[in-house]
Amino acid sequence: MKNFIKNNFFLQNKDIVVVRSKPEYLQDNVVTITGFVKYPGKYKIDKDKTHLSELITISGGYLEKASLMDASLRRFIGADTVDAELERIKLIPRPDMTDDEYDYMKAKSRQRKGQVVVDFRNIFRSYEDDVVLRNGDEILIPEKKEYIIIIGQAVFPGNVEYMPGLTVQDYIKLAGGFSWRAEQSEVRIVKAKTGEWIEVDEIMVLEPGDTIWIPEEPPAPKFWDIFKDSLTILGQVATVVAATIAVIVSSR
Repeated sequence: MKNFIKNNFFLQNKDIVVVRSKPEYLQDNVVTITGFVKYPGKYKIDKDKTHLSELITISGGYLEKASLMDASLRRFIGADTVDAELERIKLIPRPDMTDDEYDYMKAKSRQRKGQVVVDFRNIFRSYEDDVVLRNGDEILIPEKKEYIIIIGQAVFPGNVEYMPGLTVQDYIKLAGGFSWRAEQSEVRIVKAKTGEWIEVDEIMVLEPGDTIWIPEEPPAPKFWDIFKDSLTILGQVATVVAATIAVIVSSR
């Protein structure tokens, strides 16, 4: 056997030959799809090649009750990165926060960990919306929410069947109206898609899955607390009056 390899590089006694393996050669790239597709489960994908639309097709396509508006793609690579600014703000008491700091904290609390922005309604029509999948991606296709959620101070809080064209007040009436402790002027809408809180007069249209939140009026002051406070104030006034009279008498 000849003692040389490619390029006629001759080996010598005690030389060491290292043959490297191809990196990630045996690593499988797997994604998970759950919810309202025909064949949910784990699927192997080709690295940097398989698109979301291909996976939906392979898994049998959407079922009739699938909600594409609420469907999501989550990617956890880099999702554990610590937000130093958020951690700093968490240590600040609410009265000491600036409005920008408070708004930032609220926005971050609504953010869904690992969420990738995808419009599932367009992935078969628009190449730009059809993202390339990566190892470990999780796709969720939930069921359609054909109802509006009412929580808080309604007579019958719960889920009310969604009917296009109805207003916030219409849905509250269907839930029995306001309860006697309802703070009617502080009703808020929580959007199902974004988690954003919106005032009633700013809402253009309600969508399935939205939540109507009716807060409770703050409790009225208790009689005994008012009575004690009144006695304290009267006592202080009496002390001031007595001191004033004493000064006047002593000065004569």
